[in-house]
Amino acid sequence: VLTSWLQGGEEGGAVVADLGGSVVTGINGNPISLLAAQINAPLHMVGGDAPLHHPDGSVVDAAVDEQMRDAFDDLLGLCNQAVDALGPDSDRLSLGQVLWTLWRGSELAARGDPTLESVFAWYVANLEFANASTLEKVSLTEWDQDDEYELQGSHALVSGGNVRLVEGLAEGLDIMFNTVVERISYSRSSVTIRTTAGQTLTADAALVTVPLGILKRDLITFDPPLPPAKRDTIQRIGFGVLNKVVMLFPRAFWGSVDMIGRLVQPGTARGLL
Repeated sequence: VLTSWLQGGEEGGAVVADLGGSVVTGINGNPISLLAAQINAPLHMVGGDAPLHHPDGSVVDAAVDEQMRDAFDDLLGLCNQAVDALGPDSDRLSLGQVLWTLWRGSELAARGDPTLESVFAWYVANLEFANASTLEKVSLTEWDQDDEYELQGSHALVSGGNVRLVEGLAEGLDIMFNTVVERISYSRSSVTIRTTAGQTLTADAALVTVPLGILKRDLITFDPPLPPAKRDTIQRIGFGVLNKVVMLFPRAFWGSVDMIGRLVQPGTARGLL
């Protein structure tokens, strides 16, 4: 979580930009929703239309957008059918390989319409945003494995930024800043943590929530070493990287909608949503 305050332009006032996690995805039964209520942090429900804009600023026809959204969903359904048809062989394929093959063979792609191509690329980029990776690196068989576990209800933003949640959780806790852990020694009854500054901390248990990359590089020594199965999993599992660019405009040209999309020319970086 990293919340940044930006100074507005003509319309004045400061605005919040969450550079880390930003959206509460599904408020029903979500502990973040409960925490927000406990610290009196209002939630702004995100919803409604998200009009797409051409590079020149004009809005994409809503009927075209809807047509392409339906086509994209249909192609994802065909990707799932491909998994069933290919069986174990599907494990070697990425979602991107199959999705783009299906698109290129579709009637819509055959029209050669640059707008349709750009809108399709936007929906691809939007899914890549959700996976923090290009679809060529996302498993065909496992890309939607979390669907059955996702929380229901509206998506929301925390008014004032997610830093309010962190501040609420941190209240009353002894938090040591700028403290780097280099070794964790553990047994069934206790855990001893050593820092690079030579400090030693002892507790009944330790909850390790460092990023996966830290574990992959063995920057923390575990004594005894983690079980082979866990070490193997750490090395095999992948993770994506999502870079955010925050743009501050002097006025809200998009009106009252919560989200907009931006097309790019076919063949250019589709991730520039």
